[in-house]
Amino acid sequence: MKKLWFLLVLGAVLMVPSIAWAGGGSESKSGATTLRVAWWGNPTRDERTLKVIDMYQQKFPNVTIEPETVGWAGYWDRINTQVASGNMPDVMQHDYAYLLQFVGRDLMADLTPFVQQNTIDLSGVDESYLSGGRVGGKLYGVSLGTNAVCLVYDPAVL
Repeated sequence: MKKLWFLLVLGAVLMVPSIAWAGGGSESKSGATTLRVAWWGNPTRDERTLKVIDMYQQKFPNVTIEPETVGWAGYWDRINTQVASGNMPDVMQHDYAYLLQFVGRDLMADLTPFVQQNTIDLSGVDESYLSGGRVGGKLYGVSLGTNAVCLVYDPAVL
């Protein structure tokens, strides 16, 4: 449950295209858990994400989060290398362009049971933020924001 709570808090703060649950994490006999969280971004996103990680670890001191950040240009190469070596992050920022591929390769965890059990409460989340994270009727990711394409013009110039 704590892993999933982190996923939602991270999403609320980052407001990025999407994040997906890769599953996993490691738990010791003492109940301590280590999670790897990966995202792409810039120094501003990194700073915000690290603050959320600090807040989460203060609330749940038995959880250690190992951040992994890289710019967009190297992100997917890094993720694919980690996938190939069997060392994928537990929580990762994702892009809709790659979600179907990762789900098809059975690399993502289905979040549907967690939503059905109310472990993840999405009751206040509009369907438009969920539909893009669904594949085959199962939920694999939750959109953390939205973008809109727009065109601005100066009529005097045109």
